[in-house]
Amino acid sequence: MAKLDLSCDGRLEVHPFVTENKIGAMGQMIEAASRGGYAAEMASVQLKETLSRSDAAFSLAHLINIRNLPEYDKAPREWTKIASVETVDDFEPTTFQRLVPNMDQLKFGKGNKGVAGVSPKVAELDTYQYAYGYSEESVKAAIEKRGFKWGISLEKMIGDVRREIRRIPGDMLDIALDTD
Repeated sequence: MAKLDLSCDGRLEVHPFVTENKIGAMGQMIEAASRGGYAAEMASVQLKETLSRSDAAFSLAHLINIRNLPEYDKAPREWTKIASVETVDDFEPTTFQRLVPNMDQLKFGKGNKGVAGVSPKVAELDTYQYAYGYSEESVKAAIEKRGFKWGISLEKMIGDVRREIRRIPGDMLDIALDTD
């Protein structure tokens, strides 16, 4: 059997209390609690007890992250329609610059009839018109570290742990994609 990559290719830091066996057990408990009927009620009680009496909360958090990363990677990125990925070395602001053509003064050339961006007519032995048509555009941007912690009270967990566990992965994914 293939070994589970708990770090997801180095993208996640693995807490010392998280092991492959504990992740597997947590996944089985959640699956059993999600089925329905009396067996699910019993599994839900076991899940509540395990989360409140052991280090299982670390495995639950890690399991949610492991399951969300592939969904996050597959999700469409709206920002890619207007921007590209740039690699930077640190958190210092980076300046992006470009020269923007601005040939508006050509509209005052011979035979242009006030149309910008059209070369003027040059009569025989006449001189060519100069066009100084570039302006610089620059913007500064910096990487921002963003994130949040999610917590649940013991009372909420005892009240309805299944609803919270079903809801939080999707909510986290939505927030991550909206932030992206």
